[in-house]
Amino acid sequence: MGISVIIPVYNSAASIERCLNSVLAQTYKADYQIIIVNDGSTDNSLEIINRYIQEHPSIDILVINKPNGGVSSARNAGLYAATGEWIALLDSDDEWLPDKIAVQIGIVNTHPEIDLLGTNVVGSQTRILWKLKDKLSPVKVWELFIKWHPSTPTVIFRSEILKDVGVYDESMRYGEDGEFLLRICTQKNAWFTPEQLVFCGNGKPTFGSSGLSGNMRGMQRGQRQILKRAYNKHIIHLTQYMLFALYAELKYWRRILIVKIRSYKNQ
Repeated sequence: MGISVIIPVYNSAASIERCLNSVLAQTYKADYQIIIVNDGSTDNSLEIINRYIQEHPSIDILVINKPNGGVSSARNAGLYAATGEWIALLDSDDEWLPDKIAVQIGIVNTHPEIDLLGTNVVGSQTRILWKLKDKLSPVKVWELFIKWHPSTPTVIFRSEILKDVGVYDESMRYGEDGEFLLRICTQKNAWFTPEQLVFCGNGKPTFGSSGLSGNMRGMQRGQRQILKRAYNKHIIHLTQYMLFALYAELKYWRRILIVKIRSYKNQ
């Protein structure tokens, strides 16, 4: 079974080697195709990657160099080059636990109806309102507007679904992962398992820190855009749109308050 692992890289010199090591450390033995998309890095990321390839000549690592165009264009470059039956997404500052792929392949072999499977990240549980998602279960479309899950670096999906779903929308700078996941959930069988199998972001907060996730205003614009698309495509009706939009605004202002308190404590 072939598994293509797509890793966008932009100025990731401090983390890319740990990220790659976590793929090589997987207990599940398969034909891994590691696709590194260097999205116009200006640090020595590419030098580190090339040295890593030289030190691991038996590993199938493809490097795609492109001008900086953002994470959506980088992931798409990887998707177009992927040859595996399954595709896994991984960010350059994240790390898989050793059993990550083994757990997921074990589940999809038992449940062949699953097209996409994601997990929790280390230190996190997924709740939809008051209910904990603590067992293998489908990802329902309405749940996404309460909490976007599963997180991108946790998912694997069948490469064949791209023929129907398409690739990332490169016009979106924020919320691109959510928009892509929404399309999959509306057309295919997306599932979630609660195991914590990915260490994300080197332990930094999931919002209000550096990187794209740090721009909460942009994230909120992306959320609004996805909601409007869902309504215009009749995925949700008007009442749902209004309720989810209100929920998103309240969640946004709550996060603003949390970041301000966090900043005050760190002074």
